[in-house]
Amino acid sequence: MLFTFYVLLIIAFLDLFSQKKEMRLTLVDSHAHLDMEEFDEDRNQVVEKAFQEGVKSILCPADLTNPKSIQKTFDLTEKYGSLIAAAGVHPHQAEYLNPEYAQKIEE
Repeated sequence: MLFTFYVLLIIAFLDLFSQKKEMRLTLVDSHAHLDMEEFDEDRNQVVEKAFQEGVKSILCPADLTNPKSIQKTFDLTEKYGSLIAAAGVHPHQAEYLNPEYAQKIEE
């Protein structure tokens, strides 16, 4: 009886393994500040290389205290359909939030 249990356990494991083997991973970069000045020289190459390496989507958070960050992020999402814009404010920067910047995103 114990032998039967182990055989069934092995069969279940092999079935589970074969199912996992068929699953495909989708790579998503969940937090890439591509709007930052550090990417000014090679931003397009960085994005294109990520897509070439199998990344399917990139979430690019904009800094709501910085209108340049907001604009650059939205420009990137227009250029690359697989880039998703997000926006936020770090708590230590909340005093710099201008409601007009948030309004720009709503438009």
